[in-house]
Amino acid sequence: IAQAVAAAASADVTVVVTANAWGDVTQQRLVAALLAAGRPVVVTAVGGPYDIAYFPQADTYVCAYGYQPASIAALADVLTGRARATGRLPVTIDGLFPYGSGLSESR
Repeated sequence: IAQAVAAAASADVTVVVTANAWGDVTQQRLVAALLAAGRPVVVTAVGGPYDIAYFPQADTYVCAYGYQPASIAALADVLTGRARATGRLPVTIDGLFPYGSGLSESR
């Protein structure tokens, strides 16, 4: 974790990928440390959208809903600006986002 935070200190932005972080304290600690470092962080979940409940302080959160190659390619396209980020939550994230929350990015 310390090594990741040190590397993030010199980056313009850090992208951290989580997978079911709700059940993994190490992932939770990693993301918390990166967010606390005060540098831009994009938290990306490659499973369900529930990880955001453990990182409500994240300014940018993207959920790919899977780690299959097509999902990762689509995530990369969004993160690099080659594709627009759109979507609506198919669930409620208690205390944070109601069912149907999401965005429709315009250019």
